[in-house]
Amino acid sequence: MASWVFSKWRVSGHRGPDSDSSPLRGELLSIEHLEECARVLAARYTLSRNPRQRPRPFLHRFQENARVLRHAYRVLAAGVRHGEPVAPAAEWLLDNFHLVENEISEIRKNLPQRYYLELPKLAWRELAGMARIHAMAVEFIRHSDARFDLLRLTRFVSAYQTVAPLTLGELWAWPSMLKLSLIENLRRLTDEVMESRAGEVDADRYFARFESIGPKDPLPPLPESLTNGFVVKLVQRMRELGPRVSELRIELDRRLEAQGLSVEEAVRAEHQRQTMGQASTGNSITGLRLVSTLDWNRTIAANLSRYLPEYRTVVPERLIGYGRRQRSLSRDVIVAIDQSASMADSVVYAAVFGAVLASMPALRTNVIAFDSAVADLTPLLHDPVDVLFGVQLGGGTDIAQAIGYCQQLVTRAADTVLVLVSDLFEGGNTTLLHDRVAA
Repeated sequence: MASWVFSKWRVSGHRGPDSDSSPLRGELLSIEHLEECARVLAARYTLSRNPRQRPRPFLHRFQENARVLRHAYRVLAAGVRHGEPVAPAAEWLLDNFHLVENEISEIRKNLPQRYYLELPKLAWRELAGMARIHAMAVEFIRHSDARFDLLRLTRFVSAYQTVAPLTLGELWAWPSMLKLSLIENLRRLTDEVMESRAGEVDADRYFARFESIGPKDPLPPLPESLTNGFVVKLVQRMRELGPRVSELRIELDRRLEAQGLSVEEAVRAEHQRQTMGQASTGNSITGLRLVSTLDWNRTIAANLSRYLPEYRTVVPERLIGYGRRQRSLSRDVIVAIDQSASMADSVVYAAVFGAVLASMPALRTNVIAFDSAVADLTPLLHDPVDVLFGVQLGGGTDIAQAIGYCQQLVTRAADTVLVLVSDLFEGGNTTLLHDRVAA
């Protein structure tokens, strides 16, 4: 039962993922319509009899995507160092490129060429030679704008298999195919960013030539092709005062009119592209992070009850993430802070230091403040401000008493670090202090 939502999707569904260079962005579908999309794909996809016959060279495209992304990162990072403004989508790439590089390495390790060759291939029109599971990943991302969660992933794959079961090899490749398609999408989005940046650079160069002409010199010729990025930057520069700016604006209007555009339409289109690019880039990077949390070994094992012996495959009913692993406490840290009047500056830094240590999962931290008495501030460590308010400067100094209290907190002597913050002006029993430190 097909709904009207698929009227446009059916037309775009014939388009191969490499048939254009635009981002993987189609009609956004709800979970229910994504399931319907999966069933339509399963019914339409025709498999090639020989998966090794004329396979699509995915590895070459993947390596090219990696090179393009690395080059863009270097160029954008250099621009930032020189004080150049960057588009919001570029900020996503710059801030998360370590994740992108890591997932590129994971794809290279988990999806070798020989594995891709063995996967079932499509014989369907423009997708001929492409792995079926790869085409599924592309369509899933296209109709979610790379914004998804574990529920959408599960229901999409399950709905597909109600019509055409996937092989076990395809299921193992599913996370890598999602990453591969997200990297493809990031490359296309990055191409847009770099195209806009190139237009801006050209506009700055053109305006520099424009500013150097004399009062009676002809205007420098505008580029033969006016990109939206060029127009936006040139319009911004024309806001600067100049004797012939109005003449340049008339020439720009004339050239754009010859292309069937106006300045306002070009500016609006560029702003819209940057806004959509920011959202899609953020979604793609977030999607990479989500897929990297899938524990595919446990997912397959947990769904073995849904094994179909006639097809020798599994229909996953739920996906399992790695979750947060419990970390064992590697060290106990006890911070003893001398809060006598002479320690005013040190107390502030030591209290904040103790609160920071308490936020580290691998440490069990206790903080005490002492003068002639001892105050245990450990219950306040959730908030550094509370720790500071718990400190009361003044009074004498009894370090021996504080060390005695700290001894009661030690449960693993070999794994305990005692930090004493004090000017060591002992007002108590010095002999007792030496004995307790020695113990």
